[in-house]
Amino acid sequence: MVSSVWQIWAAVVVAILLAVVFLWLAIRAVRRSPERRVARSLGWWLAAVLAVTVALMGIGGASSGYFTSWRSVGLLLQAAFGADPDPLPPGERVRPVRATTNERGSVVEVMIPSTSPGVPDADSFVYLPPGYSQGAQEDYPIAYLMHGSPGYASDWFGAADLDGALDDLISTGALPAMIVLAPDMDLGRASEPVNYPGEGPQRATFFTQDVRSWAADHLPVRAAADQQVIGGMSAGGLGALTIGLGEGLGEFGGILSIMPYLTPEAAVVRGDPEALAAASPLPVIAAAGDLDGMPIYLGIPSVDGTGEGEQIAEALLAAGADVELHVVPGGHDWEAARLLALDGLPRLVADLGWQ
Repeated sequence: MVSSVWQIWAAVVVAILLAVVFLWLAIRAVRRSPERRVARSLGWWLAAVLAVTVALMGIGGASSGYFTSWRSVGLLLQAAFGADPDPLPPGERVRPVRATTNERGSVVEVMIPSTSPGVPDADSFVYLPPGYSQGAQEDYPIAYLMHGSPGYASDWFGAADLDGALDDLISTGALPAMIVLAPDMDLGRASEPVNYPGEGPQRATFFTQDVRSWAADHLPVRAAADQQVIGGMSAGGLGALTIGLGEGLGEFGGILSIMPYLTPEAAVVRGDPEALAAASPLPVIAAAGDLDGMPIYLGIPSVDGTGEGEQIAEALLAAGADVELHVVPGGHDWEAARLLALDGLPRLVADLGWQ
């Protein structure tokens, strides 16, 4: 994964400085009076370990484009270590913590209960558009966006800062007001939002059943398929295709697939032919039948190359979909994901005629 050079070097410098400062303080503590030096030195050593660990996390986060601003750091820490929100009572609508305005929307942390085997309740994030608190509309179209692997639901609003861009586009009339729901798909490293074989997690089912029923119950969203888009980046981009054209076929008007790939990385899925076919874009497209002009946006960063994206595009075209394949300079990171999402969403919205 590639990111801005300044982010990576800044994180490296911070790591070195923190290590030096805390080691110096630990040495000083050891030299102090015998009665206190053990407790003090232990505290400083623990602080040094924590500081270096956080700094090393920063290096990894910067290298993958996670830390694009202080807000992105805060949201990631909130998602990883913050207290989980309480589930909403049945039928209760999501309300922003701070009221929206006619120019600015709001991102709300919510809990989506899971009834799907192997999938925990999902600490998720919802974008409510400008005018939501003001009752500007009775209902809204919705885009569901899945994160990558590893990742959190907050990534679309932290690392990608998607809500800030949507605020500007919606308040100026460049985009219609829409809700964006980013569910946490419980993805560690080398995992995808698909159904695993046997007693493994049923993440695709969690999305099609739990996530979408929760949205229908707690958000003023339009039920028609052409008013709903499924999307995602990397592992989420693969999931957008395999869910949108597999278990969720006919439930979405369009697909936003950013940085998709041909074969899931999860070893347990690769080892099961049936699960592998249901989790790989090309077999899923082949089994979907006539896609009847369904708009599908494929976004690829230049570092990935166009080979796999072109194979997916060709299969979709052969199935009758209306496909747009776009390549942007950049790495397999959240900076490129933001660029591609802000290119792809307006194109899908125009194709679907959202108002």
